[in-house]
Amino acid sequence: MNEQATKTQREESGWLTGLFNDKEGSEGAYKSLRDRGYLDDDINVMMSDQTRDKWFKDAPDSELGTKAVEG
Repeated sequence: MNEQATKTQREESGWLTGLFNDKEGSEGAYKSLRDRGYLDDDINVMMSDQTRDKWFKDAPDSELGTKAVEG
């Protein structure tokens, strides 16, 4: 019964948040969402400029470096 209430709350909120310690984990989660039919406009990515420069600056094959919000 508690499980059902949790499921309902998740469905109503429409939010899912994930924190990742490395580039591979974040890219895997992003790819999984895209594979499940989520569109670019459905996915928001936040990272510091330092993280973007460290992991995605020289990664033209990664969608996350350009997907992350500027600032």
